[in-house]
Amino acid sequence: MGILVDVKCSSFILPESVLDPALAALKALAEDRPGEFHEPDGVLEATDLLGAVNADGWEVERDANGLTRLWYGGDKAPHDSDEEWPRSIFETLAPFATAGAVEVFFDGERAWALRLADGELTVESD
Repeated sequence: MGILVDVKCSSFILPESVLDPALAALKALAEDRPGEFHEPDGVLEATDLLGAVNADGWEVERDANGLTRLWYGGDKAPHDSDEEWPRSIFETLAPFATAGAVEVFFDGERAWALRLADGELTVESD
C-alpha cells in the first residue's frame, strides 16, 4: 500500500513545435535517472512525447497547438524516485513549456506546486 499521489496541471502548454526536443530531453532523464519513472523502458522506446508520458502512467490532453494538460494519479510515486518526484520531470520539460501550473498532492493534501513560464520553473512549498 502506498501514498495516494495526484499531480494536477490545470494548464500546461508544450507547443507542437517543441514536442520532439522535449521527448529527447525526457528520454535523457529516463536514461540518466530511471528511478524517476514507473516504466523507464516505455519512455525510452516511445516514438513521440504523448507515447512516452502515457507509457509512464500520465494522462495528456492535446489540441492542434500541442499538449495543453498533463496529470497523474496513482497509489505511489515510482519506487526509486526521490522525495521531490515528479519535480525532475517538470524541470526537464520546463525549457519547452510556455506556461504551466502544477500541483502535487499526497493523500489529498497539497504538498507543493510548480509554476512554469517561458522556460523558468518556480517552486512553491506548502
